[in-house]
Formats: sequence, C-alpha cells, structure tokens
Amino acid sequence: MDTPTDICSDENGHIYVSGQGSNNIHRLEGYFKKSDRYRINQDYKVLDIPLDSNHGIKEPVALCFNQNYSKLYIVNEWGKSVLIFDVI
Repeated sequence: MDTPTDICSDENGHIYVSGQGSNNIHRLEGYFKKSDRYRINQDYKVLDIPLDSNHGIKEPVALCFNQNYSKLYIVNEWGKSVLIFDVI
C-alpha cells in the first residue's frame, strides 16, 4: 500500500483502503462482532487486493459502498472518473 487516501467498510465488517500511489484497493479483516457492537480488530490482517490497475484503478482518492452494499464506487484519477463495481 502506497499513499492510502480513503477508508470504508462493508456489511461484513471488512475494511477497504484505497492506495493512491499503489493503484489498488486493499481489503482488511478489520472488525469482529461482540454482542451487538462491532469492535476494531487491531491486527488489520490483509485479506486480499480485490482491485488494482488491471481493473482500471489509477490514483484512487475515495471509495464507498451504496446503501445495500451491492456496489462499490471508486473516485479515480483525482476525481476525473468514478468506477462502479458489482460486489459479489
């Protein structure tokens, strides 16, 4: 990860971080559920890098999910474009 620029989480508690300098999105195992609350897991284990330059990621600066977590929006190239990915 080079130059992290934004962070968001999905409905499963995974944390997504955009790497502006590395042209990718990292998915971290960031939360665990304890009763009815989510707590931050300090290990931040990298699960995978689901999106990178092969998917058109170039200098991502922001990311977020839609309301039902079925789409991931990535602001690409310092705001020149927005990429939309289906979450499977």
